[in-house]
Amino acid sequence: MAAHWTALQPSTLAQAVLSIDKARDWDDFREALRYWDVPSQNFVYADVNGNIGYQMPGHIRFVAGDHSGLIPVPGWTDEFEWQGFIPYEKLPSILNPERGYIVTANQQVVPLEYYDMLEQELGEGRNYVFSLECDYGYRAQRIADLLKETPKHTIESFQRIHGDNKSISARS
Repeated sequence: MAAHWTALQPSTLAQAVLSIDKARDWDDFREALRYWDVPSQNFVYADVNGNIGYQMPGHIRFVAGDHSGLIPVPGWTDEFEWQGFIPYEKLPSILNPERGYIVTANQQVVPLEYYDMLEQELGEGRNYVFSLECDYGYRAQRIADLLKETPKHTIESFQRIHGDNKSISARS
């Protein structure tokens, strides 16, 4: 049996952490995360000028065909070998979204159209998989609902959001 995992490759994670600590703005922050190779995470950004942002870093691999990497495949052929990594510039990122907030709660971070864009720009017939173990989005929806309820937030309103235990998935 052979296992292939990005965390078993040489890493530049320490460089990323040190660079994040020195980041002075969005561009520095994104450049620092270019070196965050594994594990992939959801990073949010805020600065003293009122900017907010989101960046997914990491080596997100893609393979040929419809293999997701979730189950074992024959290792005696190169049919299921990694074809490469999604370029950093194509990973999900946003600065100052129109809606005025960013929610990340382990839900799928990209819409289905994102995969269409990757196929158009990077090539069809490849399997681009960010994650197969995402939350259904109930937590993210609840957070978004609470953020929209209050026009201007305070420490107290954020404390209420953090302490909220309503489960909209229970309704489903």
